[in-house]
Amino acid sequence: MQFISGSRSPIPLTWVFLFLASAISASRSAETPVRVNPRLNDLHQGSARVSDKASRSRIILGTFKTGPRGDLGYELSIAPCTDMECPFQVRLLEGTKVWATVDLDWTKAHGPATKEKVDGSSGVGDPLLPDTRQTAWSTGEEKVNVSTVGRSIRLTPELNGLLVDQRAGFDRLKRHHDLFVARENKLTRVWDQEEGAGPTWSTVEIVNSPRDGSVRLLYFSGFRYPSDDQPDWLQLSVYRCNPAKNQLQLDAPELPSVFAVIAGTYSTVAKAREAQEGNSCLGAFWVLDSDQFSKLSPGNFVLAAVSYNGHAASRNSEALKSCVPRSPVSVIRASYGKPEGK
Repeated sequence: MQFISGSRSPIPLTWVFLFLASAISASRSAETPVRVNPRLNDLHQGSARVSDKASRSRIILGTFKTGPRGDLGYELSIAPCTDMECPFQVRLLEGTKVWATVDLDWTKAHGPATKEKVDGSSGVGDPLLPDTRQTAWSTGEEKVNVSTVGRSIRLTPELNGLLVDQRAGFDRLKRHHDLFVARENKLTRVWDQEEGAGPTWSTVEIVNSPRDGSVRLLYFSGFRYPSDDQPDWLQLSVYRCNPAKNQLQLDAPELPSVFAVIAGTYSTVAKAREAQEGNSCLGAFWVLDSDQFSKLSPGNFVLAAVSYNGHAASRNSEALKSCVPRSPVSVIRASYGKPEGK
C-alpha cells in the first residue's frame, strides 16, 4: 500500500483517491438541476402523476372557453401539493395571466390522476344516459378516491360557465356539483349542491329548453330509505340562468315533465322492495309513491327509473323486459313531483 510522505501520520494513497472522487461527484450533483417530466401535464398521456417531483407542478385536467370570442378561459387543475394534500382549483386565465383562482374545498386530490370512464355513479348526465363523452379524472384509492369531471355549459350566447362534478368515497359514494361563471375577470360560484348523510345519490344533466332553446340545468337528487315501511325520495329541480343577476334560478313553478320506466306496481313498500331485491337489473330503480306521477293511480308504490330523455327510457324498457319477464314494464311521460301544499 502506498502512503503520502511528509505528514505526521502517513495517509494511504487509495483513501485520497476515494475522497477526491466523492467530492467531484457531489459537486456535479449540486450543479445538475432536478428535471420534472414535461409529459406529466400532457392530458393525451392518460395519466397525470402527483408524486415527489410532480407534486411541485400543476396538473391540468381541462381548459374551457368562457365565450365564443377572446382568449379568456377556465382551467380545472390540481394545484401543487402541500403536506401531501393537493387542492383542486378553478382558475380564470387569459393567456399566461391568472385573473382569479378558487379552491374546490369539498375534497383534496391524493396520488396520481388517471382517466376513467363516466358511469351512473359519476353524477354526470341523465339518470338513464350518463354523459360518457366527458372525461373523468380519478385520484386516490378507496376511501380517498375522487373522480372529477369538468363540463362547459352555454349559459347565454356570449357566456359559458364551467360545471364541475365530483364523486368521492368507496363504499358510500358522495357527489358534489359546482357551477362557476366569469364576470369582469372574476370567478363566481353561482350554484353548488352537496349530498347529505346516508344512502344518497345525485346527477346533473344539461338540456335545451323546448320553449325557447335556452339552457336548463336538471338536478336529480335522491335518498334510498333502508326500511320497508317508507318509499325512496327522488326529486328533480330545473334551473335556468339569470344573466342580469349572474345566478341560477329555479325554473317556472310547474312540475317538470319526465319519462319514467315502470317495472311494477305494488300495494306496499315492502312488496316493491321484495321484487327489487336480488335483481341486478332493478338496482338503479327507485321505490316511489305513485302519487308523484300525474299519469298513475294514487295510493300505490312503483319500481321506477326516471329520465328526461325519452329514447333512453325506451331503450332501458326494452332491455328490462328480458331481464324481468314476470313484471309488466312500461314507459310513461308524466309530470313528476308533488304540487305545492300537498
